[in-house]
Amino acid sequence: MSYLWHTVSAFMGSVHGLATEMFFKLVQHRSQGSGSWKGHGGQGAGHNDGSDFLLLLKHLVLQLSSCEGNARPWLASCLADSSTSAQLSSSLRLAMGLPAHLLFCNSIHEMVRDHHGQHFLSNLRCFSKSNLNTGGCLSLDATVFVLQGFSCMTERFEPELCEMLLSDPMVTTSVLVHKATLESVNLLRNLPMDWMDQCLQAFVWAQRTVTGENVPECCEKVSPYMKAAAVFALCPDRRSDEKLVPNLQALDPQVLDFVLELTMCRITWNVDSCSLQDTADMTLVAGLLSLRPESLCSLLTHGAHEWTTRVRHSLGLACSGQHRRLRDYLLLRTLEKLALTDLCRRGSQVPSCVLSAYCQLLGHYFEDTDFVSQVVSDDLLTLAKLMSGLVEVSSGEHLRQMDLTLLRHTDPVLYRKVLHKR
Repeated sequence: MSYLWHTVSAFMGSVHGLATEMFFKLVQHRSQGSGSWKGHGGQGAGHNDGSDFLLLLKHLVLQLSSCEGNARPWLASCLADSSTSAQLSSSLRLAMGLPAHLLFCNSIHEMVRDHHGQHFLSNLRCFSKSNLNTGGCLSLDATVFVLQGFSCMTERFEPELCEMLLSDPMVTTSVLVHKATLESVNLLRNLPMDWMDQCLQAFVWAQRTVTGENVPECCEKVSPYMKAAAVFALCPDRRSDEKLVPNLQALDPQVLDFVLELTMCRITWNVDSCSLQDTADMTLVAGLLSLRPESLCSLLTHGAHEWTTRVRHSLGLACSGQHRRLRDYLLLRTLEKLALTDLCRRGSQVPSCVLSAYCQLLGHYFEDTDFVSQVVSDDLLTLAKLMSGLVEVSSGEHLRQMDLTLLRHTDPVLYRKVLHKR
């Protein structure tokens, strides 16, 4: 590795600059799938798999100086400069092989202050936009890396900042989904006791809820989102249980809405792009909507409640218009599983809300080639028939709540049908 250290000596004035150059060299190497690359001359030069450069990078990042003022930490800068989704995924994979404190700051000796927390959240959004987002939570290896960051900096946080960052929806859900594995490797023991106690209370509450047992009261500090995340974590093992939906009937409306948000996120991020097939999760969503039809309007409304917007942003749904549109399309397809007459009777806002979402989807269908590649014409024809059926069972009063301007331009046939019913 002497040629590498020779290179280092030429850059000693800027460890930050050399680390950045080395980082993107490795990202490029991995993105291209190269089996080996050629050294830069001198003793030890030759072909290697990049492991020498990775070792050098690990040495370099330990020499990074603390951030001055509110300056962006080194890793946050690297991730922000990853311009394509493929490059971002490679950058994140590489970052996960480096010291985990870099998620927050340059040096493990720094205090983690509010501005460091904002940079951490920015890094977390990068995970949400990548293939390390498995739909509602991060993959296990990404979750481990994030918690390693919290563990190694646990004594360096400003008061209450650690709990605030752990309460980010993506972090909370990832911890609850992977709870058993994280406990087995002792990654949860260094987290704040109060926050972990809330997680454990939520988990016990959710276990009893999904199995229909007597449900204990949760501490007031346990947020509706944390309860929903715990239910979401347990649902995959119980989706075939026909008692699951009835057992969730007593859920607080906000908790139910968050369970639906998370489940739709999992469906959207994992849907087969070749065929939008029915899934157990889609059946679960339809069952939950039958309990509370108004939730359909909450799910289809963008820029809704502040906490809902925060959840969508954290889970990655606000990062991609394509994901939002696909999610809305899949939500509308759940109407196939619901009794439309009952839906309209119990949710007076449902017809206008659903038809508005349908119009917006049609508009995007003709503009967004990525969306078109996932939703073929036959799928839209099925959706049009569903909308026609919805209009048939809707009252004139329900339909008068809708602005018909967009419908007139996107589906003239349905527009005339709505006019007739009004």
